[in-house]
Amino acid sequence: TWRLITNAKVDLEKCIQLTRARGNVEDAPGAVPLQVQGGSIEFDNVSFRYNEDREILKNISFRVPAGKKVALVGKTGSGKSTIARLLLRCWDVTSGSVRVDGQDVRDVTLDSLRDIAAVIPQDVCMFNDTIGYNIAYGAASLHGRSCTQTEIEEAARVAQIHDFIV
Repeated sequence: TWRLITNAKVDLEKCIQLTRARGNVEDAPGAVPLQVQGGSIEFDNVSFRYNEDREILKNISFRVPAGKKVALVGKTGSGKSTIARLLLRCWDVTSGSVRVDGQDVRDVTLDSLRDIAAVIPQDVCMFNDTIGYNIAYGAASLHGRSCTQTEIEEAARVAQIHDFIV
Protein backbone atom coordinates (compact mmCIF):
# COMPACT_ATOMS: atom_id res chain seq x y z
CA THR A 1 0.00 0.00 0.00
CA TRP A 2 0.97 3.61 -0.37
CA ARG A 3 1.30 3.98 3.42
CA LEU A 4 3.85 1.13 3.57
CA ILE A 5 5.84 2.62 0.70
CA THR A 6 5.86 6.04 2.37
CA ASN A 7 6.96 4.54 5.70
CA ALA A 8 9.68 2.50 3.97
CA LYS A 9 10.94 5.64 2.23
CA VAL A 10 11.16 7.47 5.56
CA ASP A 11 13.01 4.50 7.12
CA LEU A 12 15.41 4.36 4.19
CA GLU A 13 16.09 8.09 4.37
CA LYS A 14 16.85 7.79 8.10
CA CYS A 15 19.26 4.93 7.38
CA ILE A 16 20.99 6.95 4.67
CA GLN A 17 21.27 9.97 6.98
CA LEU A 18 22.76 7.79 9.71
CA THR A 19 25.40 6.24 7.46
CA ARG A 20 26.29 9.60 5.88
CA ALA A 21 26.12 11.68 9.05
CA ARG A 22 29.29 13.61 9.75
CA GLY A 23 28.13 15.43 12.87
CA ASN A 24 30.98 17.08 14.68
CA VAL A 25 33.56 14.41 13.84
CA GLU A 26 36.04 14.32 11.00
CA ASP A 27 38.78 11.95 9.93
CA ALA A 28 41.73 12.27 12.28
CA PRO A 29 45.00 13.40 10.71
CA GLY A 30 46.62 10.24 9.40
CA ALA A 31 43.42 8.19 9.60
CA VAL A 32 43.73 4.89 7.75
CA PRO A 33 41.06 2.65 6.22
CA LEU A 34 39.57 0.10 8.60
CA GLN A 35 41.08 -3.34 8.07
CA VAL A 36 38.26 -5.77 8.79
CA GLN A 37 39.56 -9.16 9.87
CA GLY A 38 36.51 -10.70 11.49
CA GLY A 39 34.30 -7.92 12.74
CA SER A 40 34.68 -8.05 16.52
CA ILE A 41 33.34 -4.99 18.35
CA GLU A 42 34.52 -3.75 21.72
CA PHE A 43 33.32 -0.90 23.90
CA ASP A 44 35.94 -0.33 26.60
CA ASN A 45 34.92 1.81 29.57
CA VAL A 46 32.88 4.11 27.28
CA SER A 47 31.16 7.20 28.64
CA PHE A 48 29.23 9.68 26.54
CA ARG A 49 27.24 12.83 27.05
CA TYR A 50 25.54 15.04 24.49
CA ASN A 51 26.00 18.02 26.78
CA GLU A 52 27.12 18.72 30.34
CA ASP A 53 23.60 18.27 31.71
CA ARG A 54 23.08 14.58 31.09
CA GLU A 55 25.42 11.63 30.83
CA ILE A 56 23.87 9.04 28.49
CA LEU A 57 26.45 6.25 28.94
CA LYS A 58 28.79 5.78 31.90
CA ASN A 59 31.69 3.31 31.90
CA ILE A 60 30.04 0.85 29.50
CA SER A 61 32.18 -2.16 28.55
CA PHE A 62 31.23 -5.12 26.38
CA ARG A 63 32.68 -7.22 23.58
CA VAL A 64 30.89 -8.81 20.63
CA PRO A 65 33.08 -11.53 19.11
CA ALA A 66 33.34 -11.71 15.33
CA GLY A 67 30.37 -13.52 13.80
CA LYS A 68 28.17 -13.19 16.89
CA LYS A 69 24.98 -11.19 17.30
CA VAL A 70 23.84 -8.99 20.15
CA ALA A 71 20.50 -7.39 20.97
CA LEU A 72 20.37 -4.09 22.82
CA VAL A 73 17.23 -3.91 24.92
CA GLY A 74 16.16 -1.10 27.18
CA LYS A 75 13.69 1.65 27.81
CA THR A 76 13.48 4.75 25.64
CA GLY A 77 16.42 7.05 26.25
CA SER A 78 18.64 4.40 27.81
CA GLY A 79 21.38 4.73 25.17
CA LYS A 80 20.69 1.96 22.63
CA SER A 81 20.76 4.25 19.60
CA THR A 82 23.68 6.16 21.07
CA ILE A 83 25.73 2.95 21.13
CA ALA A 84 25.03 2.45 17.41
CA ARG A 85 25.93 6.06 16.66
CA LEU A 86 29.18 5.82 18.62
CA LEU A 87 30.08 2.65 16.74
CA LEU A 88 29.55 4.48 13.43
CA ARG A 89 31.33 7.49 14.92
CA CYS A 90 28.55 9.98 14.44
CA TRP A 91 29.97 11.36 17.69
CA ASP A 92 33.14 10.69 19.62
CA VAL A 93 33.06 9.11 23.05
CA THR A 94 33.58 11.38 26.05
CA SER A 95 35.97 8.79 27.49
CA GLY A 96 36.98 5.21 26.81
CA SER A 97 37.25 3.65 23.37
CA VAL A 98 35.24 1.86 20.70
CA ARG A 99 37.17 -0.68 18.64
CA VAL A 100 36.43 -2.80 15.59
CA ASP A 101 38.86 -5.70 15.21
CA GLY A 102 41.14 -3.96 17.71
CA GLN A 103 41.21 -0.68 15.78
CA ASP A 104 39.98 2.43 17.57
CA VAL A 105 37.21 3.95 15.44
CA ARG A 106 38.80 7.39 15.94
CA ASP A 107 41.90 6.21 14.05
CA VAL A 108 40.16 4.94 10.89
CA THR A 109 38.47 6.84 8.08
CA LEU A 110 34.77 7.52 8.51
CA ASP A 111 33.96 6.17 5.05
CA SER A 112 35.71 2.85 5.68
CA LEU A 113 34.01 2.51 9.07
CA ARG A 114 30.55 3.22 7.72
CA ASP A 115 31.01 0.99 4.69
CA ILE A 116 30.85 -2.05 6.98
CA ALA A 117 27.54 -1.06 8.61
CA ALA A 118 24.03 -2.13 7.76
CA VAL A 119 20.96 -0.68 9.41
CA ILE A 120 17.91 -2.93 9.51
CA PRO A 121 14.62 -1.30 10.44
CA GLN A 122 12.24 -3.18 12.72
CA ASP A 123 9.41 -2.95 10.19
CA VAL A 124 10.43 -4.26 6.80
CA CYS A 125 8.62 -3.29 3.64
CA MET A 126 9.25 -4.89 0.27
CA PHE A 127 7.97 -3.85 -3.10
CA ASN A 128 5.70 -6.31 -4.87
CA ASP A 129 8.51 -7.41 -7.18
CA THR A 130 11.45 -9.81 -7.07
CA ILE A 131 13.82 -9.95 -4.11
CA GLY A 132 16.57 -8.98 -6.55
CA TYR A 133 14.66 -5.81 -7.44
CA ASN A 134 14.26 -4.96 -3.75
CA ILE A 135 17.99 -5.48 -3.11
CA ALA A 136 18.88 -3.34 -6.13
CA TYR A 137 16.47 -0.59 -5.07
CA GLY A 138 17.93 -0.39 -1.57
CA ALA A 139 21.51 -0.43 -2.81
CA ALA A 140 20.82 2.25 -5.42
CA SER A 141 19.30 4.47 -2.74
CA LEU A 142 22.32 4.03 -0.48
CA HIS A 143 25.06 4.29 -3.09
CA GLY A 144 23.43 6.56 -5.67
CA ARG A 145 24.00 4.14 -8.53
CA SER A 146 22.58 0.99 -10.07
CA CYS A 147 23.81 -2.43 -9.00
CA THR A 148 25.17 -5.13 -11.21
CA GLN A 149 23.65 -8.60 -11.12
CA THR A 150 26.86 -9.82 -9.49
CA GLU A 151 26.49 -7.24 -6.69
CA ILE A 152 22.86 -8.22 -6.16
CA GLU A 153 23.83 -11.89 -5.90
CA GLU A 154 26.68 -11.08 -3.51
CA ALA A 155 24.31 -9.08 -1.29
CA ALA A 156 21.95 -12.07 -1.24
CA ARG A 157 24.85 -14.34 -0.23
CA VAL A 158 25.92 -11.97 2.54
CA ALA A 159 22.32 -11.90 3.81
CA GLN A 160 22.32 -15.71 3.64
CA ILE A 161 19.25 -15.78 1.39
CA HIS A 162 20.91 -16.62 -1.94
CA ASP A 163 20.39 -20.38 -1.76
CA PHE A 164 16.84 -19.86 -0.50
CA ILE A 165 15.76 -17.63 -3.40
CA VAL A 166 17.58 -19.35 -6.27
